[in-house]
Amino acid sequence: MKQISYENEYEEIEGTFGSDYSGDVVTKSNYRIVKKLLNNCKGIYDVYGDFGTYGITYNPNEISKDTRKKIDEIVKAIESYPALDDKDVAQLESELIKSAFED
Repeated sequence: MKQISYENEYEEIEGTFGSDYSGDVVTKSNYRIVKKLLNNCKGIYDVYGDFGTYGITYNPNEISKDTRKKIDEIVKAIESYPALDDKDVAQLESELIKSAFED
């Protein structure tokens, strides 16, 4: 998956965007899950920016019908329940707590 600057104009996959100042553990977990699910899909981009901005976006003109279907399924899942994978959320919480104690 390519990385792009947040300044580009693509469509965001809701529930995958955050930064050092916004987002939460669920958002960061969704970002990790969606990044894995769409890693080899054309037209999908890993967004980065200032202050730790992260997210997954796509160019509607570059994606296939199958990728569009995957995105729609992901968005629908996030709309019905914020976390795509509760186990990943718990694992990320553990990683963050461990990191905070090590610092």
